Amino acid sequence: MHIYDRETHVGTIGAVTASRGGHTVHLDRFVPSATPMWPSLATRSLVLVEVVAFLTEQFAAVQTIRVCLSSPVERRDDVLKVARERARLLQRIGADPINIIPNLESSSRGNFTVSGVWKLDPQSLEVFNAALCDEREMHRRRKAAAATVRGRLARLGQQVRRLLSGSAKKGI
Repeated sequence: MHIYDRETHVGTIGAVTASRGGHTVHLDRFVPSATPMWPSLATRSLVLVEVVAFLTEQFAAVQTIRVCLSSPVERRDDVLKVARERARLLQRIGADPINIIPNLESSSRGNFTVSGVWKLDPQSLEVFNAALCDEREMHRRRKAAAATVRGRLARLGQQVRRLLSGSAKKGI
């Protein structure tokens, strides 16, 4: 499953499997895009929440979504922090139970896999919808802040180009 924020490729979920009848979907191996995400500011948590929303809105048969978050963390001092944040995200969307398991594979040693099960029921749906609204609002704020920063950087770049070209009507 490829995920986009408008035209910007945000990432891929490498393993999306559905049970017979499509009642249970398993999401595994989220791989962020190699493209820098600064312009779109799509966060991994927003992507996960939007994918769950898409599955529940577009596929009426889906009753359970199993999520496995195991992408490696480069810095060793961050692994526990990242594992806790992933578990908090799953908790925020209403997943239960949530497991944090150390990876024993040599390529992932020292990292953790965080998994959770989200079931479609009124209580989970209410918790999920609140998390979805929060993630979308945070995303909107980040985009607005980035637009302001981008605008300032663009104006500064124009001023520098004018200054370097010898046109000093408006200096820095």
